[in-house]
Amino acid sequence: MKPEKEKMVELTEDEIDLAGAMKKLKSPEIGAIASYFGSVRNTSQGKKTAGIKYPGEGSSLVLEKMKEMRRDALNKYDIRDAVMIQRIGYLKPGDNILLVGISASTRTPAFEACSYIIDRIKAEVHPGWKKEKLQSNVDLP
Repeated sequence: MKPEKEKMVELTEDEIDLAGAMKKLKSPEIGAIASYFGSVRNTSQGKKTAGIKYPGEGSSLVLEKMKEMRRDALNKYDIRDAVMIQRIGYLKPGDNILLVGISASTRTPAFEACSYIIDRIKAEVHPGWKKEKLQSNVDLP
C-alpha cells in the first residue's frame, strides 16, 4: 500500500483550489493527471434546482469513507496519487461541489481510477448525505 499524505482528502466550506490540488499531484514521475470537477446543475428531476446542501453533520463518517475510497484506488490501480475535495454547506447552481484528481505515469490508469472514485462517491456518499432543494411549482417544459 502506498503511504497516505495529509490533506489529500478534504471536506471544506471554501471554494476548491484547483491549482493547489493539481500541485499536490505533480511529480517528475507523472505523465498524466485525470480530474473530475463537479458543479451544481440548475435542473434536477425535471425541476429547477434552488441549491444543494451537504451538511456538516455526518462529515466525519463521509471523510473516513472517502479516505477508504482513496486507499482502495491506490491499491487497485497503477496510480501515483489521488486527491479528493468535497464542498460542504449550501451550494447554489454553478457552485463547485467535488474535485477528484488522479496522477499516474500514463493516462489509462489515471482515468480508470478517477472514474472508480467518482462512481463510488455518487453511489456510497452523496445519496444519503446531500439534501437537494428544488424550486417548488417550477416544472421545466
